[in-house]
Amino acid sequence: MGSARPVGVTWGLSGQEDTLYRHTRLPGASAGYLAAREELRLAEIELMRHRERVAAQRRALPAGPVVEDYVFLEGPADLAAGDQPVREVRLSELFTAPDRALVVYHFMYGKRQTSPCPMCTLWIDGFDGVARHLAQNADFVVVAAAGPAALRRHARDRGWSRLRLLSCGDSTFQYDLGAEDEDGAQDSTVSVFTRDGDGTVRPSTPRTRGWARTSSSAASTCSTRSGTCSTSPRAGAATGTRASTTERAPG
Repeated sequence: MGSARPVGVTWGLSGQEDTLYRHTRLPGASAGYLAAREELRLAEIELMRHRERVAAQRRALPAGPVVEDYVFLEGPADLAAGDQPVREVRLSELFTAPDRALVVYHFMYGKRQTSPCPMCTLWIDGFDGVARHLAQNADFVVVAAAGPAALRRHARDRGWSRLRLLSCGDSTFQYDLGAEDEDGAQDSTVSVFTRDGDGTVRPSTPRTRGWARTSSSAASTCSTRSGTCSTSPRAGAATGTRASTTERAPG
């Protein structure tokens, strides 16, 4: 075998390095293809740098408004233990330690959304698989307008055994956070909260790159208002509560 050459370089017939970046060692690529591929590579680099600038801007947001200490309904931690007893838990009680963010995934299920959103379900499948890794950096919960029994039944069908599942019932939590409209139509998004030293809860944004990207990617464009699920990016809320303020993808 000949000496190894870096994949990131195109080699001409003379064996001399030329100026185009080659992503593979596959032969037969035309000069036009390589030039277009290089243009795309540079555009992707600029997109990455722009995302970093936006992420820094997001992390620099000032403190948000005080959030009501909403009440949720929660069943037993073990899904196999049935759905009783149901207890009440407040938003401020979902933080497990000081200086930890609370990330809430708003699950499109309940009220006008009479069946679980399939795209939300896809994302929550993934969250369940990496829950122990997420827990290293933040507290994570799934909230739906559906009642505890319906939510837990779907969770058992999907095998979600590692997630904290909460029902917000008839409270205004989903509506106030932009995940529900006046008619009860559900919309999926990700909310991030912090708790001050005095216990005050505020909307926030992830302070680490990893969480900013995770929560942004999980934000959904599914909407019962249109009856469709879309993968097209759209603008999020301006409040900073949605981690999807600048980036939205299927969820």
